[in-house]
Amino acid sequence: MQKNNQIFKGDLYNISDSESHYLSSFCYSVSLNPGHKIYKAHFPGNPITPGACVVQIATELLSEHLSKEMILSEAKNIKFIKLINPLENGDVDFVFKTVTLEDDSVNASICVCKESLIFVKISALFTEEKNAGEN
Repeated sequence: MQKNNQIFKGDLYNISDSESHYLSSFCYSVSLNPGHKIYKAHFPGNPITPGACVVQIATELLSEHLSKEMILSEAKNIKFIKLINPLENGDVDFVFKTVTLEDDSVNASICVCKESLIFVKISALFTEEKNAGEN
């Protein structure tokens, strides 16, 4: 059963590996699907992963790690450093460092990278999605 906010998992990307150093430090390796319909529009012949999709994937991975539905509530800083072309860099890592606050919201620093190549840096606040699982 697909979780409510897992809209891209198994379609735009698949998790190929995960590693948890501590509860607050973890990494997901993902494989992007260059045949996904998003890349037909963004952009034909030169596929680029849209920034909104990168943020959504990060949200899905955080939800997976915490075993609860999370939503982005505040994007403090997002830096798109290098374009992610799934034909050239189809396997990327999402490296998380998180702090859970008293209200159970999560401050997260996320780096999307491949070895020493950095694509995106995200600093954001996530909260648990209200009414998760209800239709």
